Amino acid sequence: MVAKSTRPKVVDVARHAGVSTATVSRVLNNNPRVDPEIAERVRASLSELGYRMNSVARSLRRQSNSVVGVIVPDIANPFFTDVVRGIGDALRDDGYMLMLCNSDDDTDLEASYLRLLSAQQVSGVIVAPADSLRSDLTELTSTGVPVVVIDRLAGTGDFDSVVFDNRTGAAQLTARFVEAGRRRIAHIAGPERTFTGSARREGYLEALAAAGIATDGALIVDSDYSEEGGYRAVRELLASSTPPDAIVIANNAMTLGAIRALTELDVDPETIALASFDPVPWSTSQRYSLVVLDHETMRMGTEAAALLVARIGEPSREPEIRRLSAGTVAVFAD
Repeated sequence: MVAKSTRPKVVDVARHAGVSTATVSRVLNNNPRVDPEIAERVRASLSELGYRMNSVARSLRRQSNSVVGVIVPDIANPFFTDVVRGIGDALRDDGYMLMLCNSDDDTDLEASYLRLLSAQQVSGVIVAPADSLRSDLTELTSTGVPVVVIDRLAGTGDFDSVVFDNRTGAAQLTARFVEAGRRRIAHIAGPERTFTGSARREGYLEALAAAGIATDGALIVDSDYSEEGGYRAVRELLASSTPPDAIVIANNAMTLGAIRALTELDVDPETIALASFDPVPWSTSQRYSLVVLDHETMRMGTEAAALLVARIGEPSREPEIRRLSAGTVAVFAD
């Protein structure tokens, strides 16, 4: 029970009724999709705990529409396609529609979309920041628009966030190559200014250190999460007099470029091994074997939607960071 001197919050009602905060928010919004028995249980808890909806939150909700903005850096990447699908499937039950924006990893374009969504009085925004350090989300928070950050943490404030355990994932992929007897393990890294890029680099270095393998700066190539970036990085690595015997690649788009470069150069598949974050399209039919860390990305969208619904229901709740497990490892080969 909540002490009578404490004003009950959505999370208290959820705990009392044995449901999620998202379910409580749905009942508060009179969502007809909630099971009648569950809705009645929630209403009983609301009454017993003396919950009263924040009047400011109610006013903001009336002024907003039933649209949720989603900003991702690359909608062509299957990773973000799956995340958006997870968001849409989850929010549909709450009566929300999505407005999808593609920032193309450009903070200026991202800022334009943020201003647009704020002007449209959307109910909330879910965003994968183009730059973890430079992306400024205060355009939304200053006007009371609920925000959830996905995939990449934002350094400009405290926000509800959903991220994967990128460091552990990179360490797992690197350690797999160590166990297979590979010693010249390269890393095609994502931008250090992004949370994912820096965390995956750290995991790679951590695994090498644990195996007693000295870091070779020539085996780390910074790239930009694009297919062309992966293509250029592989050609740079293979131009060395001592090329790598394995490569850990920081995302699936760069992996496509890496495979294209290896194919053009006719590199013997027996001499090099590849590892990628997230499945690569057509990876089961390509020439080179590929170890993949599958994030099961739709769950990121589902979790983000739940956090947003909870934030809409209770704007004053403390920000929450949900760190999802690294994922499962799969091997694709002819």
